Amino acid sequence: MYDINIACNDNLITTLPQTKFLGIYIHDTINWICHIEYIIPKLSLACYVMRSIRPFMSFSTLETVYYSYFNAVISYGLSFWGNSPHALKIFRMQKRIIKIMMSFKNKVLCRNPFRRLEILPFVSQYIRLLMLFVVNNKILFTLNSENHTKGTRQSNNFYQPITNLTVYQKGVHYMALRF
Repeated sequence: MYDINIACNDNLITTLPQTKFLGIYIHDTINWICHIEYIIPKLSLACYVMRSIRPFMSFSTLETVYYSYFNAVISYGLSFWGNSPHALKIFRMQKRIIKIMMSFKNKVLCRNPFRRLEILPFVSQYIRLLMLFVVNNKILFTLNSENHTKGTRQSNNFYQPITNLTVYQKGVHYMALRF
């Protein structure tokens, strides 16, 4: 890798391995591990609070705590960092807090509690955000019919550009089309 020196007004601009932008930590390699490691202690604290208040609060209050703190933390910027391989840690934390809310043991599967509570699992929340991105930003995408003259069954689908650049493939624009 080459070092690039950028200067502004004869002052050398230094590079940082990570930076915080609008509450999201961005690594210089577009690796989201620093952001995920930043929110894991917040989610652990939410699990601790949930475990502490569960004996004294009603179930509707526990749901309010879940949505107001835990879900708010994982939802912020999810469309950017949700496809990170490190996001599995967040899903495990989500399963842990669901088990705490429902007073389940650690070995219990979480599929039915998610359905019963009507809470979307982490991956489903990510896919939902990508779909909302496509719906709200249709003008950013082109249809297959605009790129090809042949009328096929796929002509009303969005055109997915062919690219080998991994950073672009992991981005919101490309991932939204994949789903």
